[in-house]
Amino acid sequence: MESHGLTHPLLLVVDRTLDGNLAAPIPAGTSAAPRCPPAADLGALAALPVELAQQILLDLDLRSLAAFRTLNRRAADTVDSIPEYRAILRHAPNTLRGAAAIGADGNLSLRMLHAALRSPECEACDGLGGHLYLVTCRRLCIACIEYPEVFQPMRPQDAAQWYGLGGAALAGLPGMRTVAGRYAAGWCGAATRAVAGGVVLLDRDSVLRAARALHGGQWEMGKFFYDRLYDCRVAANERLERPVQVSLDQLENSLWESTDWARFVAVIRVPWLKTLHEAEGVAERNLNDD
Repeated sequence: MESHGLTHPLLLVVDRTLDGNLAAPIPAGTSAAPRCPPAADLGALAALPVELAQQILLDLDLRSLAAFRTLNRRAADTVDSIPEYRAILRHAPNTLRGAAAIGADGNLSLRMLHAALRSPECEACDGLGGHLYLVTCRRLCIACIEYPEVFQPMRPQDAAQWYGLGGAALAGLPGMRTVAGRYAAGWCGAATRAVAGGVVLLDRDSVLRAARALHGGQWEMGKFFYDRLYDCRVAANERLERPVQVSLDQLENSLWESTDWARFVAVIRVPWLKTLHEAEGVAERNLNDD
C-alpha cells in the first residue's frame, strides 16, 4: 500500500490499540419473550420524575451506574431509557467495555463520555479526533497520541523516581490497568509489543500537575527531574567500560521509549455523534484524523 505523503499512516495503528485487545462481546440473547414488569421500585429515586432521575444518573460514574443497573428490573429499565446511554450503546459500545476493562470506569460518567463523542475535535490541537483516551475521557487525533508524551501513561514507580511523588500523592490520580495483548509501539505505531495484563499506569498529565504542586512550580519540578536524571547518568557512565558516554538526552529519550506502548493501551477509536434523536443518535465514523 502506497503511503507517500501520509504523515501518520493509520494502517500501522488500527487494531493495535485497546479496540483490538478487548474480549469479544457476549452475544445478546435471542429470546423474544417479553420482560416481566418490574416488581421493585428505585427507592428514594422513585419519588423523582423519571427525567430528573436520568439527569442524576448521567453524572454517576460508569462503575456505579453499572452496579445500579443490576439492582432490579426497574433500575435496568431506567438506565436503558437514558437517551445518551442508548446512543453510546448503539454507536460506541467499546467505550463502555474499554473503560470497564482498564478500570477507568470509576473516573468517567455518561455525561462526560457523551460530550466527548458529540465533539469531533481533538482537544489538544483542534484537528479531527478519531480516538478517545479513556483514562481522562479526552478526544484526540493520532498525531497528539503519538507526540508529545503527555498522553503516554506512566508507571507509579517512574512517577516516584523521577518526580518524587509518594504513595499518598499517587493514590488519588486517574489511572488504569492494562488489558493483555499486542499494542502499537514506536513512531507511528510501526512496531508492536506484547503487553501483560494488570500493569498499573497513571495519567501523565495528572502526575505532572501533582509534581508541580509538590515542588512549587514548573521550574522547580524540572530541576528535580533533571537532577535525578543527572544522577542516573553518572551512575550509568560509571558502569560503562568503553569511552562512549550516555548523554542526558539519550537517557531522557530512553525513559519514554521504554514504555512507548503505553500511548495505545487506553486509546480506542470512536465515531462522532452528530445529533441525538431520542435514544438513537446519528454517528459519523469517517473522521480521517490521520
